[in-house]
Amino acid sequence: MTTLSYLELLGTLGHELRRPLTVVRGAATMLLSSPDIPEASRVQMLELIDRSAVAMSDLIEDLITVCHLEAGDLVVDAEQLEVAQIVDPVVEGARLQAGQQPRPILVLGSNPGLAVHADAERAIQALRALVANAIAFSPPGSRVEISVRPEASRVRFEVLDRGKGVPAAEREAIFRPFHRLDKGASGAGLGLHLARGVVRAMGGDAGVKSRPGGGSIFWFTLSRRA
Repeated sequence: MTTLSYLELLGTLGHELRRPLTVVRGAATMLLSSPDIPEASRVQMLELIDRSAVAMSDLIEDLITVCHLEAGDLVVDAEQLEVAQIVDPVVEGARLQAGQQPRPILVLGSNPGLAVHADAERAIQALRALVANAIAFSPPGSRVEISVRPEASRVRFEVLDRGKGVPAAEREAIFRPFHRLDKGASGAGLGLHLARGVVRAMGGDAGVKSRPGGGSIFWFTLSRRA
């Protein structure tokens, strides 16, 4: 990374961690200062703390992964995995992060017995990044879809949204670190870069195309065998 990239990375880390830390501090302060708080409110605040801690942990892990990608020393420990071992944790995590207003997520094709040769942690990171991107840039309340399709020697994972779409001229640029179509959007600007990097490290690839009727289809592939 260049000096500018390191400064961007540090600035992004500080900005993105500030929000969940503010939630954790606010909820913890209220719990400590209000010993007679109703049980339902106490549980709600503890859930806020838990969700914020998970968000911080995921962000830090993603930043560490991006640093390894840039250094060219990312470690991949591939094994045979059923696709449900990748899809299920991502869907559950997205629903937990949404709290009381979960985004509708439809999963198609995650059938028992369908397997890939991949690193579970890295594959989950890649799919989580694409789902988070779809949620962030889709209209409120619109459904996000995850489609899993077996091909001859690989499995194709697709995340479909109803956002504004990606202009053809930007479809490679958005996979560069810190690149954003919407300059005012929140987020680290690293998710798509991470997703492509980790799946390529496992022998696959990632990209985006337009979705009929509006929106985007972000996809990546993983091998079905070693």
